[in-house]
Amino acid sequence: MLAVRWLFPRTEIRIDTCCLDCGQPILIRMHDEEIFEVNPATTVGHMNILFAKALTGEVTWGKAVSRMNLFRSEEHVKNWSHYDPVSAESIMPLSNWATAFSGPLFRNRLEPDYLTRVMDYASEMLLSLKKLGKAGPFWIPE
Repeated sequence: MLAVRWLFPRTEIRIDTCCLDCGQPILIRMHDEEIFEVNPATTVGHMNILFAKALTGEVTWGKAVSRMNLFRSEEHVKNWSHYDPVSAESIMPLSNWATAFSGPLFRNRLEPDYLTRVMDYASEMLLSLKKLGKAGPFWIPE
């Protein structure tokens, strides 16, 4: 939902889900750029498939982003039965994921020229990730 919130401008988005590790609830409320509530406050996002594979076309953008899951904490990610240690670099607080999903790659999905500009938008997302300290092989193809 963090990646598609731009399809609902000026609308509060509420995510009620459960941690994949323990099954306990997670609540997120946000509106455009602003995160109103994250409960528990230790909630993190995690992507269990190399983002770099989406950039090289090995997997679709949809598949890569659909592998982004929410957990009650970093410890819960690492306890999850499907956790792959190669994906450790993708464990980030919700605020960082919101920043990563705030660029034109996600914000401009409804624009008529979106498909012709998607690779430019992906490049801008990589710059955002680098600013967050995410520039390793998980994110950028070698």
